[in-house]
Amino acid sequence: MRASLTCAVSPNPKSPPCSTSSLLRSNATRAGPRACWKPCVNRDDRWSNELTVKTVFLIALFADIFYVMDSETAIERRHADLSLMVREEMRRFALLDHLLEFKYLSLHDIGQTGQALRPQSREELARLPLVAASLDAAEAQLAHYRQGLEQAYGQRLRLHTHAVVALDFERLLWRSTPGAPV
Repeated sequence: MRASLTCAVSPNPKSPPCSTSSLLRSNATRAGPRACWKPCVNRDDRWSNELTVKTVFLIALFADIFYVMDSETAIERRHADLSLMVREEMRRFALLDHLLEFKYLSLHDIGQTGQALRPQSREELARLPLVAASLDAAEAQLAHYRQGLEQAYGQRLRLHTHAVVALDFERLLWRSTPGAPV
């Protein structure tokens, strides 16, 4: 039996707890990054980067009862953006370890407006050359990190990796790779 990652605190107290899958859905409403990014305006773009995206995910997924959450986890002399490793005392439950790698592309980078991005499907956006390259780069980093974590955790590891690309404050694209079955 697999359990999805749920957070202890939802961005909106009236909405249900968020999960990695609901957070990553490109049309997520209250339980996802759009709710957190809604206050952001074009003037915020100047200071936006991968850290902005990571912060939103860190806040939305924070569940320190079940997970050891770490930003910039050192794995074999490199640093993974965000890791959620199941606490040893919680490994008896069907919880999954998660590793996320973030990439941020501004609208200027991809040469489109937010209005032009909104109606496009995930598949269309993922075919844009810069988006595809960012997803590929994130997946390559995650593959390297997976090897280091498998050596450290052995059979206890149930790692799911998530390559996440934010297209400004408009859209999220991702590729997830499941780990061994629970």
